[in-house]
Amino acid sequence: MFQQGMLPLSRWGYGRRNLSFDNSVLSRAGFISFIQQHAPKVNRSATCLGWDHPMYVRKLVPNCDAQLAWSFKFAAASPVRLQLEKRIVRADLRRGFAPDELPPALPKFNLILCNQVFEHVSRPREAALSLHSMLAPGGLLFWTAPFAEIYHRAPEDFLRYTCSGAAELLSSVGFHVSVVQKVGNTQLTSGWLMGFGAGDFRAELIQDKLVSNITDSKALDRDLQESLYISCALVCRK
Repeated sequence: MFQQGMLPLSRWGYGRRNLSFDNSVLSRAGFISFIQQHAPKVNRSATCLGWDHPMYVRKLVPNCDAQLAWSFKFAAASPVRLQLEKRIVRADLRRGFAPDELPPALPKFNLILCNQVFEHVSRPREAALSLHSMLAPGGLLFWTAPFAEIYHRAPEDFLRYTCSGAAELLSSVGFHVSVVQKVGNTQLTSGWLMGFGAGDFRAELIQDKLVSNITDSKALDRDLQESLYISCALVCRK
């Protein structure tokens, strides 16, 4: 089927069953579901940081103050710079930055939403330390990254993460990891890699397996129905 050009059906499942990008692409639907599940953990009137655009912060986390929502934008080989009027942080997360490089006008955040970013980071420990430095004490990090996903540049694509590897990375820089979840099971992930979208699967399967807890890595290793997944999703606290 691949030789005949019948597979993959699409890039990421986008456009299948005429669904929107957020609803058809399983990785996107997964991290949206993850964020919605844990949004109640965020205190009211929180100062929040999202990636590229604060859309997901404003749309999915009601307790984030929309007037205090910031966005992080990649800037190659750049010191940390602020656009205060637009509440934008520009910096090079690939190399990371020390706490003393943060401008005094940058607030400490109650929530950082870092979704599907760390596959594009070549020095993940430095990047994780940078996130830690931007959080207020007790602040939350909602973090997702792919385990099984096609190559995609933004501006480059370096890494993939097991959930245990992600938890180890974030714990090593001082985060307390309270929740470890995965997006998809072997069936969903296999279909996803062949270009199927969320609308191609039974609603019951999506409901049961789109986002699930990982509590036992040994059990995950033994269960071939669960051991392949699209991405991992972690809740961490500073």
